Amino acid sequence: MFCYRFNIIITSRTNQIFPGLVTILLLITVLLCCCNRIETESAPGIRLVVISPELAEIAAMVAGVRVIVGITRECDYPPALSEVPVVGTFSNIDLEKVKAINPTVVLTSGLEQEGINQELRKLGFATVSIYPQSIEELFAAVLEIGEITGCSERAKNIADSLDIIYEELLQEIPRTRFLRTYIEIYGNPLMSAADNSLVGEVIALAGGKNIFPELPRNYSRVNPENVIVADPEFIVITYPGVSKQDILQRKGWENISACVEGRICTTADINPDLIIRATPRIFNGIRKLQEFINEK
Repeated sequence: MFCYRFNIIITSRTNQIFPGLVTILLLITVLLCCCNRIETESAPGIRLVVISPELAEIAAMVAGVRVIVGITRECDYPPALSEVPVVGTFSNIDLEKVKAINPTVVLTSGLEQEGINQELRKLGFATVSIYPQSIEELFAAVLEIGEITGCSERAKNIADSLDIIYEELLQEIPRTRFLRTYIEIYGNPLMSAADNSLVGEVIALAGGKNIFPELPRNYSRVNPENVIVADPEFIVITYPGVSKQDILQRKGWENISACVEGRICTTADINPDLIIRATPRIFNGIRKLQEFINEK
């Protein structure tokens, strides 16, 4: 616990002199705790099957990889999770494998996994559905997983440290350089993110001004012609398989300000998990996006 309190002391003395240093120091501390050697003792007998990559990452940070006895294929961080048995994919798990593992709790996500959640309950498994869709809900997820695993004090320290990072980012917004930003969640069909989505919040904290602040849903289809009309100065692609050249070759997009200036961020520039997953690493993604936005 000492490491978190130490960083809070550093925060108060360096924030005015080195803006952003607080984030770096706290992220280093928090992310180093993602390893599986954690001194904090979890509740005796806790055996988690986690079928969401976000929740697996948070659980590993809060209670250690040792309490996780089953994951889905998408649960790829921290790397120590590669030694944990795989029980399926995010949308399709092998119930027989889950039975064989016999977890005390299964952590599931929302929406697409609701059907899986119901199947598991019918089989008598205790399940907890956690679906963080904002920074604040990320903090709540950390605390809830701390309660589930018997690591409440550790979870609170993590959440408190992340909250300091968050508050620093909020204080920086008034002096941030804002760019009209287009966020592309998917290419076929073309989909973007509204301001009230997690990705929309990430863009705002980084200094972007979303060209689609309101959409029918948090993540929704958009018209490519509307992108051209909005003339974004910054384009962020959050899915693999699309290069900057691909964007430049879209009909009518070559004259968009972001394309003219080459201000296009793809997965070759930033790991999309740092932007779309509600985990502590999201603050790393925000800082990386800030670097692109503040480039002259």
